[in-house]
Amino acid sequence: MRSLSVIIPVFNEEKTLKAVITGIKLFQPLEIIVVANGCTDHSSKIAKENGCIVIEHTEKLGQHLARVEGAKKANGDVLLFLDADFALPFSELQQFLTSILFENCDVTVNQNPKEHPSTEVWKKIVAEWKGHKECGKGSFCKAPFALTKEVLVKSDFIKSTYSVEAFIETLKVAGRIEHRHEIDTKTLNRFRPSHHNGFFHKISCSEKRVIKEHVESISKELLRDKRGGYKDAGRNREILAIQNYNVQKGWGVSSTLYGGQQLSVIVPAQNEAKYIKSVISQARQLEPLEIIVVINGSTDETEEYAKSLGATVVLFEHRLGHDVGRGVGASLAQGDILLFVDSDFTIPAQDLFPFAKAVQSGIDVALNKQLDPLTHPVPLWKYALNVACDHKKLETSSLVAVPHAMSKKVVESISYSALAVPPLAQCKAMKEGFLVEAVHAVDVHKLNAIRLRGHFAQQGYPPTTELIVGDFFEAIHYLAKL
Repeated sequence: MRSLSVIIPVFNEEKTLKAVITGIKLFQPLEIIVVANGCTDHSSKIAKENGCIVIEHTEKLGQHLARVEGAKKANGDVLLFLDADFALPFSELQQFLTSILFENCDVTVNQNPKEHPSTEVWKKIVAEWKGHKECGKGSFCKAPFALTKEVLVKSDFIKSTYSVEAFIETLKVAGRIEHRHEIDTKTLNRFRPSHHNGFFHKISCSEKRVIKEHVESISKELLRDKRGGYKDAGRNREILAIQNYNVQKGWGVSSTLYGGQQLSVIVPAQNEAKYIKSVISQARQLEPLEIIVVINGSTDETEEYAKSLGATVVLFEHRLGHDVGRGVGASLAQGDILLFVDSDFTIPAQDLFPFAKAVQSGIDVALNKQLDPLTHPVPLWKYALNVACDHKKLETSSLVAVPHAMSKKVVESISYSALAVPPLAQCKAMKEGFLVEAVHAVDVHKLNAIRLRGHFAQQGYPPTTELIVGDFFEAIHYLAKL
């Protein structure tokens, strides 16, 4: 059986520390290392009286850096990290440690059954990104967790600044990871109003700290590739800098529907002759100043049909790639309100109108209201980005989905090029203080066509999912630089 070192960071935990030490002594560890950082109570004295090795720092290091200090001194084959503010039941710790002590795994993490969804999604994202989806919401953000001394030496755990960064570095070298344990540390932990002050759509200070650690840790990995290793699927973003387009003007109306403001409808299209007539016909009922159809790489009758219905046509011989057409259309739009729809399915006018009216009423970005289950990478990322930008109430609503609308002033502020990467555009709008709301629900999942090449893959993510996930990494790259 492997030898065990126990590492316990401590900051003024004299009320609970003895119980934690007493409980872990039942496992007869090689050593218990208490890292007292910034303590002003009797924590150090209690640790020494109970036979622990005590490392004292006058300043408060923070939990992770205190763990690192303890790890540097550890001599055991296995390093177990515990918190000092609550003692874990012996039976649960016994199950937690069995595999790693008997050399059946290299790392063991806890799946807290009462994890906050706002932090759970970030943990799942990191694990899946690094090829360990099985870890789920297990991580090093919250004790208990354990790893072998060998993994510690091979990884950059000691050099890490955050617990998330340490976990990422460990995943790179770890072989067998035990992830089936569910110890409810949330119930055992002491409630601190100043830390756990989340309510309704507000996230707590504790949640914000964990999310910030994830953003910062992921951003370090994005220095080499801001898309996190995911392909861009041939987007022609450079075209947005040219703005010298082949434009054939159509017609529109000056409407009184929007309180003196005017509406532009933007429709990217590639070989969409099947739907473009009905898409434009529904948009016409909103009395738009213009309908801009950005046709790229088409070989069918999309252009002729769009012109016949009076749309302004912007023509490109080659395809622009996903969402670039939105930026092109927005750069040409004359309206105060910009409504974005797709051309491969038809949304009734009555379901488009609320988005335009929402912007007229003062909402800067009007999103399609979505509440998708957090079982697929894309909803996970949508929710993760929203909570990271302190917009938890948006749930999984995102600019990734049409229809959506925004004011011209938002587009001019965040840049037309940002529209080519919807999560980046949304992140910019939220962080620049614009009012972003989910205003109306349209079930586009039922309307959108299934494409075998885009939505299926034998290995890894399907191409469409890979594109969208890469877009979210770009948003995180931007967010981390603020």
